[in-house]
Amino acid sequence: MTFDVLRLTAVSAGVLVCVVAFAATMKYLVDGRLEPGDALRFMLLTIPPMLAHVLPFAGGFAATLVYHRMATDNEMLAANAGGLSHKALLVPSLIAALLMGGSLAYMNEQAIPRFLREMQRLVTLEAPRLLANEVQRGRSVRLGNLIVFADGALRSETRGKDWNPDVRDHVSLSKMVAIEVDAKGGVKREYFAKQADLWFMSDAASRQAGLAEGVSLMHVRLKSATTMSPEEGVNRAGFKDEVTYSWTVPQVLSDNPKYLTFSELRNLRKEPEAIDYVESKRRALAYMLAKEAAAAEIASTLRANGQVSLLDRNGAPVILRAAGLDRKDETLTLRPSTSGEIELEFRRGTNGQRSIVSAKKAEVRLDATGTGTSGRLSVGVDMTTARTRAIAADGTDRVGGENEKAAFREMVLPSRPEARYLPLGAYDVSAAASELQSAPESRISMANKDLRKEIDSLMRRVTAKQHERWALAAACLLMVLTGSLTALKFHGRLPLTVYLASFVPALACIVTISGGQQTVVDAGLPGLILLWGGVAGLGAYAYATYRKVALH
Repeated sequence: MTFDVLRLTAVSAGVLVCVVAFAATMKYLVDGRLEPGDALRFMLLTIPPMLAHVLPFAGGFAATLVYHRMATDNEMLAANAGGLSHKALLVPSLIAALLMGGSLAYMNEQAIPRFLREMQRLVTLEAPRLLANEVQRGRSVRLGNLIVFADGALRSETRGKDWNPDVRDHVSLSKMVAIEVDAKGGVKREYFAKQADLWFMSDAASRQAGLAEGVSLMHVRLKSATTMSPEEGVNRAGFKDEVTYSWTVPQVLSDNPKYLTFSELRNLRKEPEAIDYVESKRRALAYMLAKEAAAAEIASTLRANGQVSLLDRNGAPVILRAAGLDRKDETLTLRPSTSGEIELEFRRGTNGQRSIVSAKKAEVRLDATGTGTSGRLSVGVDMTTARTRAIAADGTDRVGGENEKAAFREMVLPSRPEARYLPLGAYDVSAAASELQSAPESRISMANKDLRKEIDSLMRRVTAKQHERWALAAACLLMVLTGSLTALKFHGRLPLTVYLASFVPALACIVTISGGQQTVVDAGLPGLILLWGGVAGLGAYAYATYRKVALH
């Protein structure tokens, strides 16, 4: 009987899972997200994840048929009359249920997440293929915070390897338009180019660049390019014959806990920043704390010494002289010194050459630059009506020209305040923000609140996914037992009619598990009552059926 249950389960599950896998594959093949050569591979990868839904029903169906045949042939009655109890007769069903339930529990926790990752990588994570295919169909493509549209696309896996072996793929776009958006969907910058070459770098090169797991590096070269931001407007748009950028392409896999194994989900509770949207909130808050520390350091140093030391992009010293720093919201305004001016002194070489830029009005800008752990906080100074003079090695002072506006960027504080906050995890950054004692309506408090909200939402999703996997394994075990019990109870009816008596409660159980999982994501722990309520209900139904069979 045990062999018969397992054999019929294998046949039923094999037929069902092949049909479902074929249907799932055809959807992506028709949409053009799969190439014909990858269709068979995708179908094979689909089989294990689909078993999570097929195996419980196949097991219940097999147990129903086996026990119904045994009961219809009066073999169950003869065995019972010969001294075998109902419990002994249900041992084959229990063995099969434990095997299938245990196998499903293992697959849900270890095998299925890995197969889901490979499936998703085929249809979405191959960014070069996705970009080329979607552009050829006249559609826009979103790569992280970039929305890309082009008139044509040409893909080559080999172009670029001659100058950089870390290049894994290349896409050339004609008449490209790219829009860079922020977290809220607002436009940050627009790019227009007659031709764009995109080189996608390998995972090793991305890690070497300091990018987090799940983020890839992409080098971009724009020809005949125009860029502008909403603040600049069309009148201040910049045109360049050729310009290069380094953009990042996040992988959407890490955004969903369903792609993570049991151990990865457990680690996610300790390090929620492994998820991209939590990491973006963490980095934003870390930079806000770094900006707060940098502004406080500049203000206190100017107040005490009348000057503050900076470093330019090449590591050369820069001296900023002012009486102090006034803060109003996010605007940092420098106060002129006793001479009535604000000075920025650049030292060139070791022979005493200096360049001094002075102005009566100036503001300090703090900007986050770079990606991953290599990011830094840059200090900029915007001057109004700036005058320049150069002091030679022999002390000769030569007055230069005057500019209405002068902007100096990519300077850093030697103390590097961002180095104190960027390495911190999400929980530590949130704790540091809480200790800052900022006003509840301040940007830091609001960003900290958003980070905690994202972490809480992620923890609910992790809890929901963990309980859903265990509940499906428990439901599989109960569905096999329920199928055998209903077959004994209704042995005088047709097999499919008997199966319906176990199929309907089993279907209700699966529906409550799915609904409970979503309720946990939305409302938290109360959703576990619904999630496990269906399993408990199916167990109660199986027990009531057993008591009925045992009495007769």
